[in-house]
Amino acid sequence: MTVISGFTSAGVRVPVQVTADGTLVVSGGTGGGTSAPVAVTLLNAVTTAQAGTIAVGSAKTLILEMYGTSTYSLVNFKAVSESATPLPLMGVRIADLEVGTSGTRGEIWSFDVTGLVSFTADLVSINGGNLTIKGKLVS
Repeated sequence: MTVISGFTSAGVRVPVQVTADGTLVVSGGTGGGTSAPVAVTLLNAVTTAQAGTIAVGSAKTLILEMYGTSTYSLVNFKAVSESATPLPLMGVRIADLEVGTSGTRGEIWSFDVTGLVSFTADLVSINGGNLTIKGKLVS
């Protein structure tokens, strides 16, 4: 595992680890009070079906934006807890406060990730372009 140590724009030290398979593991910030949000990338301009996974550490909330040039995409949201079994995770689409376990390009979602081990965005279908999924882990 490779450890990357950086600072957020607020000056909070944020240790991040990258596993051998490329999984980003956010360890959380250090300093007084609440840690600053930590930027995460699950998928970056991908054109084929694949999954992006992040460890959530001590974060409580995950905010994700899905954007790109695809004409169609379907992303399933999954949580992993102690059993290591990926299970569907209900989130809230910010635009209309609808809940669901899947989304598409052009949406922002909020998830309660308190106590989870990791979160997976599983891009199961994509056509006509690319998709990026980025967000922030918030303590």
